[in-house]
Amino acid sequence: MSAQLRKYGILGKVEFRHVSVDKIDANTLNPRRVFPERQLDSLCRSILSVGCIVVPLIGFQKEDRFVLLDGERRLIAAKRLGLKEVPMNVIPELLSDPANIRAMFTIHREREEWNPVARAKSLAQLRELEPDLTPDELVKMSGMTESRIREADYILSFPDDIQERALNQHVRDHGIRPAYLVEIGRALESAQKAFPAIVERYGREKIIRRLIAKIDNRTIRNATNFRRMTEVIEFANENQALEIFDKLLNDEQFTPLDVDRIVPQRVGTDQITELRTRCEEFSLFISDLPIRKKTEERIRRKAKQLLLKLSHQIERKINQL
Repeated sequence: MSAQLRKYGILGKVEFRHVSVDKIDANTLNPRRVFPERQLDSLCRSILSVGCIVVPLIGFQKEDRFVLLDGERRLIAAKRLGLKEVPMNVIPELLSDPANIRAMFTIHREREEWNPVARAKSLAQLRELEPDLTPDELVKMSGMTESRIREADYILSFPDDIQERALNQHVRDHGIRPAYLVEIGRALESAQKAFPAIVERYGREKIIRRLIAKIDNRTIRNATNFRRMTEVIEFANENQALEIFDKLLNDEQFTPLDVDRIVPQRVGTDQITELRTRCEEFSLFISDLPIRKKTEERIRRKAKQLLLKLSHQIERKINQL
């Protein structure tokens, strides 16, 4: 990983050390704060089985302390197991806030394990700290494609409490998959462009919260259902659009798939984008699976490598469209 940090021109020399757990601080610019207990339990078992932490943490030095860039789960597990020190790749210099965020982007771009909401929030922080960045510079610094940045903007357009639920998607009876925010955001963007007066009439936040309630009660069961609504809005007339939003808000059982009852179905959904979403969600699912044996860890790593390769191929196809 140290080679990857230097590859992107963010950091200079990186030193390997064993660092006291009492001298390591969480990164206040990392929005991810909650981790599934089953992940932590599995990690603790893995450390006990191997006898040590195999993958070093990554951090930078701040006076006589160290700020984490990557490895908070490993740090929590080390503390639970009573370990006094952990291996760490240390950047022996204080990073500015923009460099801090760019380093986290670099690390998580390589590992492909950052929750989409954490990625979006970090993107917003980077924009705030460096407001003069051009779109091309933002792509280069974050390592995100233009389509990923658009998806991040959909997420950031939601109320903070809903973003927080998607950030902690694994929390039972509270979390919500980030893909829902992306697809709802895309559908509302289409509606806003085609029928701004209708969206204003009902209120964007009211529409969002009604749709989230339907997701919570399992009336809507798949984020990709909203793609049908996105497609239909593009060729619906005003009366049809009014009926769609009226039923979404007031009919308990009406879902985005039911828009075909109002506007006859036309050809095609975006199957390529749907496949990419499924790959991302399955990769996160695999990451959360408890691992008890080394062979299982190898299988998981191989599966994630295959999913990552497929995601990159899909991303290239999307950019060609």
